[in-house]
Amino acid sequence: LADDSLGYMKLARDAEIKQQVHAELVQQAEAARIQQAMESMDIQVVDPASMPREDRPSGPRKKLIAAIGFVIGCMISLGYSLVLYKREG
Repeated sequence: LADDSLGYMKLARDAEIKQQVHAELVQQAEAARIQQAMESMDIQVVDPASMPREDRPSGPRKKLIAAIGFVIGCMISLGYSLVLYKREG
């Protein structure tokens, strides 16, 4: 019985070591495949980058927003005054 137990422990230890070696080899193969893919990547520049114009900001158009706000404000005030006129008459 003791020999069987020792044999089983030895086989279990060998199996565990082989599993660890296998896991390490798989990890190394994956790393090598990733490295090869990174080295073989060909990067082509289709169009050169264009810089934004310095004389024209890319932010919000303040004048356009102010003009739209003015028009909407006028329309609201005109509508409100028409509602008040209808109530009085």
